[in-house]
Amino acid sequence: MKRGLRAVFYIFCCIFVALSSSFATFTQAMSPNECIAGDIRYYDCVPKKCDSNRSCDASKADSVAFIGDSIGADAITKNLILDGIDGLTEQYYDSVSSRPWGDGISILREKMLSRNIIIYELGTNNFTIDAENIKEVMDIAGNSKTVIFITNYASNDNYPRFADHNAAFHEAESTYNNVRVVNWAETAKEKGFALDDPSVAGVFGLGVHPYTQEERETLANLIIDVVNNGVCRSGPVELLGDTAEEMIWSGLLSAGFTKEQTAGIMGSMEGESGYNPARHETALYNSYWKDDGSFKLNENSGISYGLGLIQWSFGRRVSMYNYIKEKAPDLLKYLDDPVNYGYEIQGDAFLQKAGDAGKELLSYEIAYLYDEVSNNSSYRGILDQTSVAGAAEYFVRYVEIPGDVEGAVANRKKWAQEKYDLYNSRIDLEPSNYSSNVASAKDIILADAKISGTNKDYNGDPVFTDEQLAKIEEYRPFYEKAVEGTPIPWEMLAVIHTRESNLSRVNPNGDGLFQFAGTGAYTPGAYVDDDEFVEQLNTMVNVHLLPKYIDGMNEDDQIKQIFFGYNGKADVYINQARDLGFTEEQAQLGEGSPYVMNKADAKRDPNKAAPGTWGQIKVDFGPVEYPTNQDHGAYVMYVALHGGSTDSGGCAGANIKSTGAKAINDKAVEFAWPIGDPHNSSSKSGENYLVATDAYKEAAVAMGNWYSNGGADCSFFVGTVVAAANVDPEFPKAGSSIQTEYLRSSDKWQQISNNGSDESVLKAGDIMIVPNTGDKCGHVRIVVDLGNGTLGTAEASLDDHSGELHSYIGLDAGLGRGLYEIYRLK
Repeated sequence: MKRGLRAVFYIFCCIFVALSSSFATFTQAMSPNECIAGDIRYYDCVPKKCDSNRSCDASKADSVAFIGDSIGADAITKNLILDGIDGLTEQYYDSVSSRPWGDGISILREKMLSRNIIIYELGTNNFTIDAENIKEVMDIAGNSKTVIFITNYASNDNYPRFADHNAAFHEAESTYNNVRVVNWAETAKEKGFALDDPSVAGVFGLGVHPYTQEERETLANLIIDVVNNGVCRSGPVELLGDTAEEMIWSGLLSAGFTKEQTAGIMGSMEGESGYNPARHETALYNSYWKDDGSFKLNENSGISYGLGLIQWSFGRRVSMYNYIKEKAPDLLKYLDDPVNYGYEIQGDAFLQKAGDAGKELLSYEIAYLYDEVSNNSSYRGILDQTSVAGAAEYFVRYVEIPGDVEGAVANRKKWAQEKYDLYNSRIDLEPSNYSSNVASAKDIILADAKISGTNKDYNGDPVFTDEQLAKIEEYRPFYEKAVEGTPIPWEMLAVIHTRESNLSRVNPNGDGLFQFAGTGAYTPGAYVDDDEFVEQLNTMVNVHLLPKYIDGMNEDDQIKQIFFGYNGKADVYINQARDLGFTEEQAQLGEGSPYVMNKADAKRDPNKAAPGTWGQIKVDFGPVEYPTNQDHGAYVMYVALHGGSTDSGGCAGANIKSTGAKAINDKAVEFAWPIGDPHNSSSKSGENYLVATDAYKEAAVAMGNWYSNGGADCSFFVGTVVAAANVDPEFPKAGSSIQTEYLRSSDKWQQISNNGSDESVLKAGDIMIVPNTGDKCGHVRIVVDLGNGTLGTAEASLDDHSGELHSYIGLDAGLGRGLYEIYRLK
């Protein structure tokens, strides 16, 4: 159990764990660390005082969703749950018969992400749940929401997989800060529930559905109790210890700072806020804080009025305030009440008044600080500091920037060293995700695997931070809706949103999130709610992107020219492209524009470009300066999200990547069942694996390359992919031996050495093949990009399964067939 949850009411962990024959069951032994609430026992793995009178903040259940199958769809059970949970409405109760696990994931992504608490009642329908399935849910839900899983129970022996499900649920509770488990399985077993007893007329007797009133009420009350009594938001980072200083020390480590950086930051916090997250600036309080409300913390961005742990001021104060408003709006009452919480009181006094909600505010401000410094080139140097003194001085000079910088440096270095000496050896204050060997050990949300790019530039460096990817996934439904029915890829919106306002939902000025130059139509510093976000996105698409779209243009050229036009087609960048050896057509597309192509290759990398060859206009109407800044170009960002190559073929020595290989990769991924899908044999769900995806079947029929068992033959699958990718019309349609001989002799393919151990030689789009030899059958498959730079394979198998994706690779074909031969399109 993560120690940051000590502040949470009723930690749900290790509930009487023991194993029975087919189901995860629980011991009857009592523990000195148990709490009892109603009919439920809660066990805390970490020794602590168990206070049954403790309550959570009133906002804990203000926003709830329910995703379920026929168990939750039962009318009586549903009404009991809706009546018992104030934050759950009919609109966000989605439960239908026979719903598989994967459909619930789609419902979560498409409908429920606005809710703070997600109840996930699934697992009984032909699917074995493991840690990867849980992770898929958690990656989408994020770490600021609470996810509640319900253990599966059957009153017969027909569902042995339920034991694996329940083990996965309880493991998730120990792995994720924000997971809770409703232990329906143990409670139903203890009470001897028969569930839908077949002796009752009209009931099928599956043994999984609560049928009697007692059974229904018990399940409903278990869920209601966990939501209403067991859920407190603890914030995005772990807080350990008893004092404000101890919590901030552990919280900064949990966010991703090293101990040296943490001490340096705390040196500034001591002088700025006394560790009070609701602190208002003493010197300006009497001048600006008025009873009439004329001064607003999230609107007056032109006023240097400090707020919070590091006394954010000007626009930074506005952004921090709006971040809290978006993530946990109930906490604003502490920021908005300086008389009671924020004027000349220290951190410990604030926590005594605010309780657990105060700790949550600490957690959010620490998370915001880490995001702010890591995503701003002016601040992120703090993450490179390796000494206490260096971190303290950097933070003062470049992040805090007080009125008297020189005077502050000396004092804050001293305070920083004191904090380091005090807490450096305190192992009890090291959060569970802290690693002394990793500068950033933050427990982050990774972007959904549907982002098909590798998030790497030509040099292998990440283009987006993990936090940016998480935000892009959060906003993705808005992007996709805005481009619906148009040829504009949604990734273009994500890129421009990143380039112009770093994915903010706060207007940086009157030109809005996308910087519609000169409009002045938006309120500077104001939080952009969903309605205005939609309006700005629609303006972006209909006014600034669609009119620039040219029918019939190559897609990559299309994207570049639109980005170039949006930034302004300066002649200096057209000339710069010519000087770098690009054609006139390429120059007009923006190959010489840093806004479009910065870090696309070595010649356009400010860290590697020849002096005086790759420059940028850094101030409006100013001269070209060398080298460019460190931001990746918009097209480079687009490729990082969408997939593709940044090479344009016009720059000598560029790292040329095969567009044919990308086409093979894209078709293979399109035609194959994804990992976790019930039709993927690795899901072990009992579905018919001899069913092809619609895209694969359509392509195979069109190629005359189809037979009745769903295309479940490895060579048919690969032959169809290569044909559909339109990269080699001579490639044999089927037969691994025939395809092997063709690959060996064709001048379109090059063989890549395979030593049996080094998978790093592989690239997406490679074909791995062994022919038939004697009594040993052959096999062929395609290496694919599974997202975020991770390689896997796409393959079918004779009479066993249709095309599907796998996360493993393996250089040996097994069954005594030897090593794969690897071929790459030239």
